[in-house]
Amino acid sequence: MITLLRKEIGGIACFKTSIIVNRLPKTRSGKILRKTLSQIADGTPFTIPSTIDDATVLDELIHEFSRRNVGLAFAISSI
Repeated sequence: MITLLRKEIGGIACFKTSIIVNRLPKTRSGKILRKTLSQIADGTPFTIPSTIDDATVLDELIHEFSRRNVGLAFAISSI
């Protein structure tokens, strides 16, 4: 997947990891909650925005991030 992105988009697409998920957290108007995704991955406290369409998707993403060790909050330390 990462090789395909670099081939199609170019060297600017410097992904370390990518995962495919069924759903993304979106507002009722359809905007993706990028800040909330970053906060989950970084392990920083976040609040569920009142504009979210379906809050259960956040639990699904936390589970997937944890299962695949994605982000600083879920990375396996090498110590």
